[in-house]
Amino acid sequence: MGKVDQSGFRARLLLMAAIFYAAMTAPFATAADYPSGPIRIIIALPPGGSADTIGRYFAEHLNQRFKQTVIVENRPGADALIGPTYVARSKPDGLTLLFTTPSLPTFRALFKNPAIDPEKDLVAIGQVVESPYFIAVPANSPVKTLPELLAQVRANPGKFNVASFAAGNRLTVESFKRGFGLDMVTVAYKGEAAMSAALQAGEVNLGIATAVTIVAPAKEGKLRVLAVTGKKRATTLPEAPTVAESGVTGFEPGLVWFGLLAPVATPKDIVKTLSDEIFAFTSRPELPAKLEPFGFVPAPTSTADFTALVAREARNAIESAKAAGIEPQ
Repeated sequence: MGKVDQSGFRARLLLMAAIFYAAMTAPFATAADYPSGPIRIIIALPPGGSADTIGRYFAEHLNQRFKQTVIVENRPGADALIGPTYVARSKPDGLTLLFTTPSLPTFRALFKNPAIDPEKDLVAIGQVVESPYFIAVPANSPVKTLPELLAQVRANPGKFNVASFAAGNRLTVESFKRGFGLDMVTVAYKGEAAMSAALQAGEVNLGIATAVTIVAPAKEGKLRVLAVTGKKRATTLPEAPTVAESGVTGFEPGLVWFGLLAPVATPKDIVKTLSDEIFAFTSRPELPAKLEPFGFVPAPTSTADFTALVAREARNAIESAKAAGIEPQ
């Protein structure tokens, strides 16, 4: 056997020990030094919508609280998949966050092989705001109440239709149909504006959408809102009853929400810091008035509750897609 080079062996051993020590003592991101740099909030939608505007309100709040630059980046595309994928693959240091909508839990229902699984690749920090869905019919519809609508549709299976737009809204519509046991034809439109125009013109019997789409034409007498989802009436249209107030029980359609998430390995103390900031933001006295034009209200939740909401809506999306025969693409 050849002679062992003792000096070379010792050198390699010392190098390995140094690398191990450096790895073990390297600083981890913690709430004590958070944020250590500019924060980026990713929104998977184009600028100008309600999610973008409210996300920027939250960014302004973090800027004031942390005295640190907070940048909002819009990364739309691929049915809102691009933004969440970017965040999930970012460094888990709390400096790249996702401000998102209920489209997030629909990925596994809509895509065969989505780039990410939101439940596994992201950590849910908390819900920030919420808004009801408005269940509306054309102004000239003979239907005056939600119970009347359900009775007529059930008595005439397949003869009524309901408008939808985009993949997320389609699943909302299908969940409504499945929850109430309705056989209706779903008519797809290319966007909210086209759907609203068709509903106002009486081309479809029913529409289920947000305040931005429904409230203005309802106030102008072009639509009739039968009910709103959630436990409280909408501040933007207080004359419209909730589903429960209208006398319908057995199924409660969901709500529109915006929430905050981060890469899955983000330290728990940073998640807790950001969760606390959601509650601080939603407690600001000027916020309700800023949210009202969009139909939203402050609605912070704990990390645990928001995690459960995302998981529940993901399951519901998959079940609704299967019931409607929607194949993942």
